[in-house]
Amino acid sequence: MHYPEFQDCEFNNCNLKRSDFGGAAIDNVKFIGTVSDTWFRGKYRISGILPPPGIDYKRLGKVNPMHADFSEATVSYTVFTNGCDLSNIIMPTDGNHYLINNIKGMKEFTDRFCADLNVKEKLFARIISARE
Repeated sequence: MHYPEFQDCEFNNCNLKRSDFGGAAIDNVKFIGTVSDTWFRGKYRISGILPPPGIDYKRLGKVNPMHADFSEATVSYTVFTNGCDLSNIIMPTDGNHYLINNIKGMKEFTDRFCADLNVKEKLFARIISARE
């Protein structure tokens, strides 16, 4: 399978752990349950391997927007890479997840913020991050 396509489906009571949706097309999909240590990739990556006949080569290099609902999912240690288009997803409603559109700007902001912390505050921040 080179790029799975999920359309109009629901992962109900799912327990997705260490899963890789490598370049999958996800259209109108709802996740209910656990989504942990999972990888969603915007594009399927091929390095020197030709797909078998019948595979849509244009699809392999195209990023399709994800239309996914994670509102009833417990999401942890999950990454979205390779240009994954998240403009049409519904985030979990637990208040612990945020969609950052400008990751470079966010990193620059946190670097500036952390530069102004005193030694005790930096130590406290390290203790908190080590517990999570």
